[in-house]
Amino acid sequence: VSLCATTPTKAPTLSPTMTPTPMPTPVPITSPETCLTIKINILTDNYPGETEWTISDKDGNKVASGGDYIQGMTEYTHDQCLDAESVYTFFISDSYGDGICC
Repeated sequence: VSLCATTPTKAPTLSPTMTPTPMPTPVPITSPETCLTIKINILTDNYPGETEWTISDKDGNKVASGGDYIQGMTEYTHDQCLDAESVYTFFISDSYGDGICC
């Protein structure tokens, strides 16, 4: 019994393209008509590196976030465009767990 094929394999019929297919144009998440720019003001405490925040859509997808603050007792301002017709959840946390305080 022979384990080798007796007929040779055929060569590919199509040659590969030399130029990559262009990426499709991304669809904007929010259109200018429904964009609502919100201002997020974060005042850090004496441990700014412990503070993080996220904004998630109704499906739990993160649409905005902030953190890695380095200056204590400093106000950081973020502008974010959100779809005015959608529902969002804002969550802020203190990684040490003692709250944002002083």
